[in-house]
Parts: sequence; C-alpha cells; structure tokens
Amino acid sequence: MIKCGICGYTVKYRLIEHIQKTHKMDLKEYKDEYGDYVTDEYRRKISRQEKIKWKNLDFVKKMKDVRKKQFTKEVRKKMSITHKLNHKTGKEKSWSEGLTKETDERVRRIGEKNRDRYKGKPNPAHSIRMKELWKNMVNINPVVRCASDNAIKQWKKRISETLSNRISSGEINTKSNFRNGWYNGFWYSSGYELYAMKIFDKKKITWTTKHGIRLRYIGLDGCDHIYVPDFLVENKYVVEMKGWIRDDLYLKVDAGKRDFGDNYLIFYSKPELKEWIDEVFQS
Repeated sequence: MIKCGICGYTVKYRLIEHIQKTHKMDLKEYKDEYGDYVTDEYRRKISRQEKIKWKNLDFVKKMKDVRKKQFTKEVRKKMSITHKLNHKTGKEKSWSEGLTKETDERVRRIGEKNRDRYKGKPNPAHSIRMKELWKNMVNINPVVRCASDNAIKQWKKRISETLSNRISSGEINTKSNFRNGWYNGFWYSSGYELYAMKIFDKKKITWTTKHGIRLRYIGLDGCDHIYVPDFLVENKYVVEMKGWIRDDLYLKVDAGKRDFGDNYLIFYSKPELKEWIDEVFQS
C-alpha cells in the first residue's frame, strides 16, 4: 500500500492518476516534496510483465519495425541535438545523476547486471559476441580499418574528456583495488592518498583534490588521454602519490613536468612525501 503525502489517500500500487487528477501536480514535483508515488512491488510487477513481453520474438520484430519507421536518421539526429542542448542548459538531467551503487539500489543492480553480462554470465554468448564485434572493427580492409580506428579514438577521447572533467571537479570519484573512502569530504583512492591528506592537515598545509587540473598526453595506444593528478597543494604544487608503476606512468610524468615544471612532484613512498614537506614547509 502507498499513501498520498498530501491528503492521505491510500491505494495498493500507484498514486499517479490521483496526483495528476486530484492535486493537478507534476509527478517530479510530488516526488521531490513527498517521496515516491509507486510501490516497489508495482515496479517488480511491471518489470516481470515487460520481460515476458520482450521474450516474444513476434513482439520484438514488430517493435523493431515500428521504431525503424518512427526513428529515422533525421529524427535521431534532431533528438540528439535537443537532448545535448537540454543537458547543457539544465533542462534535462540523467536519472542516475548524483547516485551511486552505495546509495541507490537500481544503480547497484544495473552495474552488477552489466558486469556479469560482459563477463559472460548468465549468457556466455553475449560476452563472445561483444569481443568479436570489437575484433571485427579492426580486422577488416585497411580503408575501413583506418576509419574504425579513428572512430574508436574519437570515442575514447570524448569519454576521457567527460570523465576527467567530472573527476577533477570532484563530481565523481574513481575507485581502485586499493583502499578507498572519504576523508573530510574528499575522496581517496589509495592508502597513500589518505596518508597525504592527513599529513597535509597535520602540518596545516592547504590542499584539494577538486582542483580542475587535467593533463593531456598521447597514450601507448596512440589515443588522446587525460590524467587527473591527486592534489593541488598551497595552490602551487601539483602532487601525485604513486605506490605502483604502470607502463604509461612516464607519459603522465612528462605531461605534468610539461605543464607545471618543477612544481609537479610525484612521490613513490610516504617517507619521500614527508621529507619534501619538512623541507618546503618548515614550521
């Protein structure tokens, strides 16, 4: 059962019609002020019905034909331009914006489902099909291969631009196989980063991870990449903590030195960082 937050009216599954007809209220406005307007049981019921419907091959074929007629190339292009403009102006927002798998059950389920699908669970054929698709994009004639390679590079570049911008502003956080968590409102992705945060605070040194710095470089794959360093210290020094070394690390270091010169610093151990702090910030 679910109760209307305005008048107390109670129904079994959904308040949609009641909110719209009785209170003349937009559903988003209602949800923001009073909470959900459908039950989880109702969502599960609809989900089961949709799954059954889409298992019917005749229905799938029918819907594909309908969508081909409705969503022509021109229509899709117009929709894409409209959505991009609306997102830029704030008229539209992604349903998952600001949500994480820790705070939202739907995001967690979608993430787990996608991960399992690409790993071949429960349908191994899907994983094989995706791997073959990527392989075939490059194992074709030289002319098309070049076009495919360029398309993939452009796609990677767009993703890198978006993610690095959101990471450097603190809008999203990166996760690693190492220690992750929050410290005084800032996200850390390793024990070394956490140590740096604590010692900066102990020595009363100003620092931030939400600095907006993005360092561009050409990766080992020949594609454009953007690297977001760990800290901006005293609004002057760009500091990177590294407990491990990857093949492309020297490319990132070169990018840091190129843009910030001697003010770009990388430390491979905690004692190294402490020694630099004691030398530069003598109290």
